[in-house]
Amino acid sequence: IELTVAKAYDVYERFSDSEAVAFPYVSTLDTLASSQKNLDDIESMVAKASVIYERFSDSEKVAFCYVSTLDTLASSQKSLADIESTVAKAYGVYERFSDSEKVAFRYVSTLDTLASSQKSLADIESTVAKAYGVYERFSDSEKVAFPYVRTLDTIARIQKSLDAI
Repeated sequence: IELTVAKAYDVYERFSDSEAVAFPYVSTLDTLASSQKNLDDIESMVAKASVIYERFSDSEKVAFCYVSTLDTLASSQKSLADIESTVAKAYGVYERFSDSEKVAFRYVSTLDTLASSQKSLADIESTVAKAYGVYERFSDSEKVAFPYVRTLDTIARIQKSLDAI
C-alpha cells in the first residue's frame, strides 16, 4: 500500500492544483491510514490529509476522506483528550459540510468512538445528544443511523452497569 500511496503522491505533486487528482490521493491516504497499526503512522497520514483538505476546503469529496482519516485516528487513540481533539476537528469539517450525509456519517462515527471512551454518564449523554442532533438532521439516512445507534448501545451498556450497582 505504501508504494501505491507514494505513486499517488507523485501524481498529486505534479497536479497539485487539481481537485480531481487531490481527491483520489487523499482517498489513498485514508486507505493507508485504515491499514496502519502504529499511531504515529496514522497521525502522519492524517497530517497529510489535513494539508490537502486545507488546500481544497470547498471539496466535499476531499472533506469526506479527511474526516475518514480522523475517524480512523480517533479509533486508534487511547487518550480521552486526544480523542476529544480529533472529534473537534471532525466537527469543524462537519460544520462546514453540514448538508453532507457522508461527512455526517463519519462525524457521528467519531462521536461513537468518543462515547465509548468516556467514563462519566453525563459526558456520554452529552456526546449521544450531539450524535442525535446529526441523526435528526439526516433521519432518513441509514448510513447516519448506524453510528448513532452504536452510541445508544454505548450509553445503554453504561446504564446497565449502573443499574447493577
